[in-house]
Amino acid sequence: MCFSEESSRGFLGILNKPMFKSQLLCRRLLVSALKNRISGARLKILVLTLTLIMMFATTSSHAARVTLTIHGGPLGFSSSSPTLSPVEITGLDQITTGKLGLFDIKDARGTGAGWQITAQATDFVSRADPGHIIKAAGLTISEPPSVIVIAGNNPPQSSSGPLDAPLKFLSSPVNGGMGRYRTEPKVSLDIPADTFSGIYDSTLTTTLISGP
Repeated sequence: MCFSEESSRGFLGILNKPMFKSQLLCRRLLVSALKNRISGARLKILVLTLTLIMMFATTSSHAARVTLTIHGGPLGFSSSSPTLSPVEITGLDQITTGKLGLFDIKDARGTGAGWQITAQATDFVSRADPGHIIKAAGLTISEPPSVIVIAGNNPPQSSSGPLDAPLKFLSSPVNGGMGRYRTEPKVSLDIPADTFSGIYDSTLTTTLISGP
């Protein structure tokens, strides 16, 4: 008693299915039986053995839920002191330049609410004589500052303008500005030809506000 070539191919096809871990062993036993043309009784035993192997060689799987909790952090910023270059009076209108400061902004809230930073300066007042002033309208962020991305994919937008009123020089829309960013705006100040010499002070206020 032996298998026909057609039935052998069909049996081998079944053994090739991934659900049977012992398919290699089964194939070897069957090929050996076909080559040696073993007796009917022994072949029946072999077929029974292969059947039992296929019955118990099943696969099992288990699906489990993986839970991750992400907690939001703060919205905040830090900045260095603003600077302006000294000026020597020449009898002509002049412009001095400097920097508003290095700003490091972090939005770790994970809400995508957006944010904005405004800046405003008061008039420059002489320490020697409070009547001598340099108008804050002449203090300007001269160009939209570039933004360095430390982490994040949607950096804030920047703008320029005078600082005698609150200027929104950085702003991020809803779902933007998440991560960490740096910027260092350049500023310029108009110095009129009739400015008195001396040391002048101004107060610069920068405010970080939640929302676009």
